[in-house]
Amino acid sequence: LKATTKERFAYLEPQISFLNVIREELGEDGIFVDELTQIGYTSRQVMPVYKPYTFISTGYQGTLGWGFATALGVKVAHPDTPVISVTGDGGFMFNVQELASAVQHQIGLVTLLFNDNAFGNVQRMQKHLYGNRVIASD
Repeated sequence: LKATTKERFAYLEPQISFLNVIREELGEDGIFVDELTQIGYTSRQVMPVYKPYTFISTGYQGTLGWGFATALGVKVAHPDTPVISVTGDGGFMFNVQELASAVQHQIGLVTLLFNDNAFGNVQRMQKHLYGNRVIASD
């Protein structure tokens, strides 16, 4: 089963490799907070979760930008537990001002920001649906 799953999801590289390292660093007790970005979508399919309430996600609700601010709250609620937030450049900019809150309150959150200089999912859909034409997604 593991080999079949690995083969089936191989097209999701390099996100799977990133997630494997994140999972290893978090350990079984660490908390992962995703975001609406390619690595976030991939995490919902392939990232092992060992304990309740250690994988925080809105699923596919379309809540771009919620991840970083949510992860700050998770870290405040669990100061002695490793917490990692993954976000894209577009979603991160929705709540970039919360960096000031993190500094002011000394919240030690690890955040991995994946920057493709675009609203990558929107751009990908535009290219696919409209013959490589894009507007307002970069």
